[in-house]
Amino acid sequence: MITASAALAAWSDVLQTIFGPTLGKAILNSPYSYEVAMVGVLAMIGVTYLVGAARNRRIATTWYDACLPTFRANFAYLGDGSMTLLRDGAADYLVYGSGRVKCEKMIVRLALKERHILPLAIKDFFTVAHDRVTFDLALDPKLSENFVLAIINRNVLNAVLAQRPEIANLAKPQPQSHLPPTTYALYAESTDLLHHFFTLDVRVARFLAHPQVQRRLESLIITDFPRKRLSLTYRLRLAAKDAYVADPATDNAWALHRTLASLTIWLADYVTQIEVRPEVKARLRRKREEFAAKLAEEEKKKADAERAAEGDGQEEKAAAVRTPPMSPAAQRRLDEKRARKEQKKAAKSGRMRIGPM
Repeated sequence: MITASAALAAWSDVLQTIFGPTLGKAILNSPYSYEVAMVGVLAMIGVTYLVGAARNRRIATTWYDACLPTFRANFAYLGDGSMTLLRDGAADYLVYGSGRVKCEKMIVRLALKERHILPLAIKDFFTVAHDRVTFDLALDPKLSENFVLAIINRNVLNAVLAQRPEIANLAKPQPQSHLPPTTYALYAESTDLLHHFFTLDVRVARFLAHPQVQRRLESLIITDFPRKRLSLTYRLRLAAKDAYVADPATDNAWALHRTLASLTIWLADYVTQIEVRPEVKARLRRKREEFAAKLAEEEKKKADAERAAEGDGQEEKAAAVRTPPMSPAAQRRLDEKRARKEQKKAAKSGRMRIGPM
């Protein structure tokens, strides 16, 4: 446990380190030492916010410049009409694209480390945090089969399954030799689907087997529930100098990220080539109907519980309005009156006798 003397000694060391031995001791012994400490902490918070937000903005813009030629080659419209890289916070950025065959829209989210928050910036020195990029493509439901297939890094397996219940309910773990089983879990609704995904085009297996991809890839999910979509999440894993390259669109440091963007968009076309046998398709349809009924039942129970809780709360409020608060003396008289009534009822029923025998 940290004592007051130890904390004071630590604060003295900090002041002497920043301001030097003489000035540090003078500040510590002055009557304004706490004010100086508060100003110093606020200054550190402000500087951390400015530097961290600027660092995140630099990473986001460099990544976007690296992938922009790919986006322009595949989508007719980018951004909201005025900006193509949209800021959604100090650590979150969005890219929106539309106007492409077989893909209704694309949303890319950059969830960067919260470098602008002082406690989290300090924590980052001791724990591992990652900058993440998530591609989310809404596919044309008429051009491909309905199925669920997922490749998930085991480090995030539980979190992904909790967020995407259709994977555990519609698909099942599959034995595989395409990726390291200790690193990745593969889910599919049938072994045929998994086989087709990896063998229809050798580029898929070749790319996913690349060591640099396996160091970064967290999940690749193709699903049709509740709507047809394809999502891929990977970690940036950048070196400090990578955010300051002269031309990200051609620099080798960003080649893998450009390839990941191209592959994800190309998969929107590739998915349409995967076919499901008629007997398998009928089984998948039944499973979807059962899962949809299960979700509807859960939603109904949740809505009923919320209505019941809301009704109980309204009754309590109405009772409180009907019964105004009483003084302690009035409450005591009411309690005594109720006790006498209970005694009389008990006497009439023969459970107790009141008065002499």
